[in-house]
Amino acid sequence: MTTPIHGQRSALATQPRAKVFTRAATVNEAQRAVEAVIATEDPAQLFDVGRMDVVEEVLLVGGVDHEPRIPLLLDHTKAAASLIGSVSNIRLEGTQLVATLRFATGDPVAESTWLKVRDGHADAVSVGYRVHEYAMVAPGESATIGGRVYTASKFHALRVTTRWELMETSVVAIGADRKARIRSAPSSTITRNSNAMPQSAPAVHSRNSVTGRPSIGALESALTMRLGINDPSRCRVSHDGTFFTRLAPCPQFEQDAEEGRRWSSMPLVDILRQAAAHDGINLDGLGVVETLNTYFNAMQGRAGFSTAVGELFSNTFGAAFVDGYESVYDPTQGWTMEGENPNLQPTPRVRAEAGALSKRVRGAEADHLAAEFPGETTQLGEFAAQWQLDEIDIRNNQFGNTEQLGPRMLGIAAARLRPLRVAAELLSNPNMRDGVPLFHASHGNLQTGSALADGTLQSAATLMAKQTEGGQPLNLRGRYLIVPQALERTASKLSREVELASEESVPPPIVRSDAQLDNGVIDPNTGDSLDGSATSWYLAAEGGPHTVEVSFRTGTGGQPQIRSGMLSQGEWGWWCDCRHWIGAKAIDWRGLVRSDA
Repeated sequence: MTTPIHGQRSALATQPRAKVFTRAATVNEAQRAVEAVIATEDPAQLFDVGRMDVVEEVLLVGGVDHEPRIPLLLDHTKAAASLIGSVSNIRLEGTQLVATLRFATGDPVAESTWLKVRDGHADAVSVGYRVHEYAMVAPGESATIGGRVYTASKFHALRVTTRWELMETSVVAIGADRKARIRSAPSSTITRNSNAMPQSAPAVHSRNSVTGRPSIGALESALTMRLGINDPSRCRVSHDGTFFTRLAPCPQFEQDAEEGRRWSSMPLVDILRQAAAHDGINLDGLGVVETLNTYFNAMQGRAGFSTAVGELFSNTFGAAFVDGYESVYDPTQGWTMEGENPNLQPTPRVRAEAGALSKRVRGAEADHLAAEFPGETTQLGEFAAQWQLDEIDIRNNQFGNTEQLGPRMLGIAAARLRPLRVAAELLSNPNMRDGVPLFHASHGNLQTGSALADGTLQSAATLMAKQTEGGQPLNLRGRYLIVPQALERTASKLSREVELASEESVPPPIVRSDAQLDNGVIDPNTGDSLDGSATSWYLAAEGGPHTVEVSFRTGTGGQPQIRSGMLSQGEWGWWCDCRHWIGAKAIDWRGLVRSDA
């Protein structure tokens, strides 16, 4: 007998597995204990990673090995915080394995679970176990094992587990064996007898789902990993029909990720089969083409993304999109401001002169701040792209291979719009409301012959500090040093030197490097090619009304809109698309200085 492989394998079955129930009448309030049936011999379907196929399993309770006391967990979670008590007095009663569950005191998780069990709200438990020996029966055949005849179904091999080790028992919301209380007689159908040789088996199993299949969360984790995200527990999202929101990690997501990691190498069509079962569509035993045809026929007339499969693909797309969106470096943060526009029409900004307050004498009315209307005009652009997962991709098992065109790249492209539009605004040097280019000597924000160095950095800061409004100095400080990638190291050294030489009241500039300033960009709004420079650099004030405004459509929170659905009209598969409303406009020149070498 070989040594079992450590791990955990979850039931996948159409016929649920190992749902066992606490015996509420046996509650012992003083000892915080209850009797429970923790395992039965009802069959289940499991995905056998070694065989890369679904098999049925009968777990013989007479073959169990166990310690006198084993852990009582919550939802098979292995973290210490999920240890809620212990399991003892483990014994056989016919074809049932029965035990006493004792709940810990002084622990809030154990206390909460105990109250639900005591009051009858939680009555299902599930076992985690390791298989040591088993016998296999080929599909459609029968075999005598331990003096009993077992018959495999037409589509799946049958594994009769004859020796196994009980590792833990968990309290779960819904167990997986609906026959644990009421058992029917085994089938007497015999087609052909054969000898079944004992074999050793890898795995630690857990049996704890509504259908015995992996949860949608586990399947989401599997698909997310196939898109190159190694820690899916930190990339789970919720979708309100328009926007995705990243959810905070929690023990359930970690459990889903652990189970999903084993499914991530499975063929995509097998993952679809498991998800479809949550929609009540049984695809087990069907070939790839028949599986897809049956599924799409069954989905006709349904709202595709209100289904379990729809939820699976929608949330997977969303997780990949959010992961891509948040992976993009944004050099515009801190020195730009944000605004909103209600539509795609040009929207002027109103400027109020920030001059000094005037003295008010007794009985006089305070002076009004001077308002300038219109100020600079902002305008949104609508940018969009889409991606499809074709039925043929599922047949060819090419989910991960489409990453370069997939939802993660949509997220990256959406996130790049902000720095791209801001870089285009700087490089295009547009005319301002006074008809003068953004960076111009008459604006007092352009210096030439000024390669990045300590002296030129000081002179740029001086230019900014001299800017006035309403006849009064604005006293703006150059807080951000924006440089092309070629000057990043020089800028970092200068910033460090300023930090060492300055008092605490004069903070060093924050360096933001942007390779788009070296290479130039194609303006996404106009399609114009804009040349970059590896030697020009910028100094910017803190984000406010004197730099660049990045504007978004009202009500979007600055986020792109995501949609997803099922293909139709002669196409089969799933789609997702992305739409982002964004604009960038310099609304003042006084908080920006450009220096050319």
